[in-house]
Amino acid sequence: MSPSALPFPEAERWFWRWEQFATSAVLHRIAMARMWYAQDGSLAVSMGVDGRTACGMSGRLFVPGVGSRLGAPRCRSCCRALGIPWGEGAPYNQAGAEWRDA
Repeated sequence: MSPSALPFPEAERWFWRWEQFATSAVLHRIAMARMWYAQDGSLAVSMGVDGRTACGMSGRLFVPGVGSRLGAPRCRSCCRALGIPWGEGAPYNQAGAEWRDA
């Protein structure tokens, strides 16, 4: 699965790529999402997104807080699907890593 073919390939939207289900602390890579928009046309991120992850799970996902983006474990199956190493935090936080944009 190519990360550039998934939602939010733009560098400025990296923090929306890896999200969490309300019942889990694990970060999952969004593979498909139905976005919710506020009345002013902006993304209503706090409402979550109905989506499917790279590992095949489906449901409502939410953008994690800063602490989780830095330290929550990434889903091993999502990492395997993307061909990146398993670890903690969103890959974008791994300065210099060639898979940073996953």
